[in-house]
Amino acid sequence: MLGVEMKKMGFDGKKAEFYYMRKKYDLLYKYAEEYWESDTDAQAWYGWCKASGRGCKQDMLIGDTDILLAATNNSLYGSYFWSFVLHGGFDEPEDISAAKRELERAAYGGLALAQLRLGQNYYWGFDDYPEDKELGVQWIKKAADQECAEAENEMYVCYTVGKGIAYDPDMADLYYKRAALHGYPYAEHAYASECLEKNDYENAAFWAKRALDGGISKAQEILDQIPGHSSKGKRGSHSGDSFTGKADESSASRATAGTTGGDHGSSAAGSSTAKSGSGRVPSSEEVYRTCAPAIIKIYLLDERNNLVASGSGFLIDDQGTAMTCAHVMEGADRAIAFYHDQSTGSVLQVISSNRKEDWALIQVSNPPRTYLKTCKNYVSGEYIYTLGCPKGQDTTIAEGLISNAKNNVNGTEYIQLSAPISSGSSGGALLNKYGEALGITAASIADGQNLNLAVPIAKVRRTGTPKRLESVADMSSVSSGGYSRVSYSSTNARSTNSGTPSKPVSDPRNRRNKFKVDLD
Repeated sequence: MLGVEMKKMGFDGKKAEFYYMRKKYDLLYKYAEEYWESDTDAQAWYGWCKASGRGCKQDMLIGDTDILLAATNNSLYGSYFWSFVLHGGFDEPEDISAAKRELERAAYGGLALAQLRLGQNYYWGFDDYPEDKELGVQWIKKAADQECAEAENEMYVCYTVGKGIAYDPDMADLYYKRAALHGYPYAEHAYASECLEKNDYENAAFWAKRALDGGISKAQEILDQIPGHSSKGKRGSHSGDSFTGKADESSASRATAGTTGGDHGSSAAGSSTAKSGSGRVPSSEEVYRTCAPAIIKIYLLDERNNLVASGSGFLIDDQGTAMTCAHVMEGADRAIAFYHDQSTGSVLQVISSNRKEDWALIQVSNPPRTYLKTCKNYVSGEYIYTLGCPKGQDTTIAEGLISNAKNNVNGTEYIQLSAPISSGSSGGALLNKYGEALGITAASIADGQNLNLAVPIAKVRRTGTPKRLESVADMSSVSSGGYSRVSYSSTNARSTNSGTPSKPVSDPRNRRNKFKVDLD
């Protein structure tokens, strides 16, 4: 296999990592099962598969037990996966101190996956680690030096951002191409795009096919632009349609996803609770447990790569397609996606967006395999939930009612809801009682009580030409310096973010004698 030297005898952790990275979960499970009784590393991977439902029927008790036994028997993979369990994964009690010890044991023992995660923790200040970008880069580089493809991709990010290490576009280019050579699917997709732009169709086709094999369905769009490689009408194409049509019919039979590492078992979260019309209404606990892994916390960076604010988003397929608000993505030169299981990715591109209706369709890297089913049918008085990441916090849930299914505010139709939404919740999910996404939480009507607004999902469509994130700042002339609370008033709308000069905002919603709308 590309970039991986496979051992002929015995269990090879690098081979397991390769299957994991390319989402070959059936092969991973069979491979780990083959050596489960004779190798503690295989036992750790087997436990991870069972706990997360990857490539097999989920059984968290068996999975947790095997992971713990592997860690007890000095498997570095066992310690790595056990650190996730101790973070509250698979319904286990949270023990942050013990989780840090297990992760550091694996990292200091030389396990590249653990070194990468420890580096990410230091770089971003995750999991109670102090933010130390230089130390973070050092750990990430240790993993990259072992040809860990995901770590090489992270080094590309570090050199591009220029934090913790000097900005160096040449080194960034080197590392991202190394990541592609060693099998990281998102780097393969990026390299295919670069080759296509240079009219190097032979290499564009080669890397696009590699990315497809690694589970990146968007790579087919590159092949469709190369003569002789088009597959119009094949399964998985959105064909420009709205994302509110038929739900994935196979999703009801998928297992509920677990949460470990940078991935999840493939699962449409809404179908893991109860299907609409099934007669059984899931509890709020069930809705949170099955839907929260599909929620994204988005951190935005300005043109100088300073953190300016956070927003929310949610996945709608297992290929990294997510929805958020257009105003969340405006003005950001780069955005980072943080997932419910503490893994991370990058916002790669804005697929399409509409400023007036305030929705955006984005693509993220390293996505969980849990996503939300969508539903376009709703009525006033319907019971609903909201899920988002207010003020950069972890995913929170609130409940309420649809107060008005069609509330026209400043010429734009919203769903009005009574469930509270807070600053930073923009782009979060409005769910029905079955856990299906109805809308994107977007704004509040100022000076009102529980007058909160969501954009109907039926408005979201794949239109226009996708924009790489480098061009996101060009989506609008709005320059708020932050997104935690941007106010639009009827006369002279200005940013209300402290510490930044107020600037007039030009927006279609600013009309005479209209409501003042606060974007959360």
